[in-house]
Amino acid sequence: MCPENPKEQPTRTRSRGLSIRSSFKLVLAISPWLLLLWWDYVAFTFPIKPDRYQHSFSEHLRDRGIAYLRLLRSPSKVSNLAMDAETVTQMIREPSEKYSVDPCLIESIVIYESDFNPNNISTTGGMGLMALMPVTAKKYRVEDPFDAASNIDGGTHLVRDLLETFKGDVNLTLASYNAGERAVTRFHGVPPYRETTDYVKFVGEIYSLLKLRSEHVRNGKSQACWQMASVNLDPIAQSSGHKALPPLREVSNGHSY
Repeated sequence: MCPENPKEQPTRTRSRGLSIRSSFKLVLAISPWLLLLWWDYVAFTFPIKPDRYQHSFSEHLRDRGIAYLRLLRSPSKVSNLAMDAETVTQMIREPSEKYSVDPCLIESIVIYESDFNPNNISTTGGMGLMALMPVTAKKYRVEDPFDAASNIDGGTHLVRDLLETFKGDVNLTLASYNAGERAVTRFHGVPPYRETTDYVKFVGEIYSLLKLRSEHVRNGKSQACWQMASVNLDPIAQSSGHKALPPLREVSNGHSY
């Protein structure tokens, strides 16, 4: 047997070292993506708002992946944890005036979509308070969908455009917000999807109750008037999959949004 060439030993050692380093770099490179996929799956399995419509994990994987990346990069994600419903309600005023949209309609969408949670991500990839899809956020130039003010501005702008498209018809506007304009146009009305018909029904009921509350505040009615409306929201919360909808409340200086 020929003795091993001593010059080959360092070469093999270096090759082995390079191979280990390359493998380590590969693991480091794919680890964040594996973590993101795991986080996506956990969030899909245990969402903030329960998924009642049997969306499959792979159905909206791309949009949810984009949503979680945007959340990780958002400078607002930590401060959002301390944001309460009252603060969000106050934020609705400015864009509602800017786009001439009823603030009660915007608040009803926020309640149904996110329960006032600015860091919310739906099982379909909707981001933030008004559940803006990545393509919608891009269209309305919402750079950070988890910045509450920017999210509400973009969502209110979209609602304004839909109201104009459907000549002020709130039901068609809500249906389009959920299912898209093409679906509403194709079916010449609210699409017969269970998710969309539920959306129009529940958001519409919340909207009616919020308008009732606003009316009571403007007319100086008693606290009991909107407390009763708050109790009436409980069946909507149970049916729509929310643990609880926020109580109706009077806000400062005589206005209710």
